[in-house]
Amino acid sequence: MPVEEQTQQSASMSMYTDNRVRLAQTLTIPNRKVTKLGFWMFKSIEPWNNIYFRIRAMNDAVLAAKLWGPAGDLTTIMTYYELEFDTPVVINEQCRICCEYDGGNSSYCVRVAYQGTDVKADEFMCRWTSPSWTDMATYDITYRYTYEEVAVGIVNKSANIAAQMVAAGLL
Repeated sequence: MPVEEQTQQSASMSMYTDNRVRLAQTLTIPNRKVTKLGFWMFKSIEPWNNIYFRIRAMNDAVLAAKLWGPAGDLTTIMTYYELEFDTPVVINEQCRICCEYDGGNSSYCVRVAYQGTDVKADEFMCRWTSPSWTDMATYDITYRYTYEEVAVGIVNKSANIAAQMVAAGLL
């Protein structure tokens, strides 16, 4: 299956409670069924709580999500971690592919790799520190997603059916 990725890395950013709890890449996924998602990351000392991989719409709605597992299971060296979604979804919009972790502290944290320069046009890294996202326009997070091609006619037909159902008051 084809992949979309950004693998260059020059640094890592930490995630922990009361600080950044989501690191993401804002990008456009054009009519693709996303089957797998992965990030390069490692642990600092022994963090606790779980890591989730999520794909979020720009309004922050969750489009796809899966528990990766306990942060303590990460290695202490930069490593690629990937998961396969149980129910892959077709995405045709700008969104955020996210690594999310809410636990630990500044010493016991999860660190995610990124490139400190702009690598991919029309994409950029962002971070969530409650209550909002902060765009980091000249950085790109390291990521890879695997996808299946989707016929445009199928997506358009589904959108037309949904619009008709909304107009009829059924949705």
